[in-house]
Amino acid sequence: MASSTDRVRDLALGALAAFVVMLAVVLPVAPALACSCAIVTTDELADSASFAFVGSEIGRVDTRSREWQTVLVTFAVDEWLSHSDGPVEFQAFTGQGGGDCGVGQVRGQVAVFAYGTHGDASIDSCGSIQPIGDAVASFQDRVVPEYPVAFDDTPDDPGGSSGSYADLVLPVAVAGALGAAIVLGLRRRRESID
Repeated sequence: MASSTDRVRDLALGALAAFVVMLAVVLPVAPALACSCAIVTTDELADSASFAFVGSEIGRVDTRSREWQTVLVTFAVDEWLSHSDGPVEFQAFTGQGGGDCGVGQVRGQVAVFAYGTHGDASIDSCGSIQPIGDAVASFQDRVVPEYPVAFDDTPDDPGGSSGSYADLVLPVAVAGALGAAIVLGLRRRRESID
């Protein structure tokens, strides 16, 4: 019969094995978050942005409908910079903040540089939010096109993977089952030796 010390050791080894298996299964599917931004000027932002305007944030909601950039931010648009005219509200997706380059709550009136298409535009912490003066100056001598869609069009949520913890249920369950099998195998082995 196995002693209590042997049982504790077997349980510890089984738990360690389950943890290692869980890491091996879960880590490859978990996204790595790292935000690294290059230094850009407002003129470079103006060259590359799909949409640019002066406005202020009026709302945000975490849609949890996409794997990346799940927060939908709504801005009241005071002045369009990138187009001759446009809607009075504009929505863009961003991340949660921190390692995913997401934009935190925007306070006051700012210049916003958004990328992508109408209904699926995005902003990030790598230059999307700028002081108004420099941004307006970047567009002073530019010829700007008409806004690409009718004003009554509202952005649709393009959906996608939820990227939530529910995606980890199967890998964790598999790791737990493997850990339990290892513990039971160690116990049977120990009992057969004794």
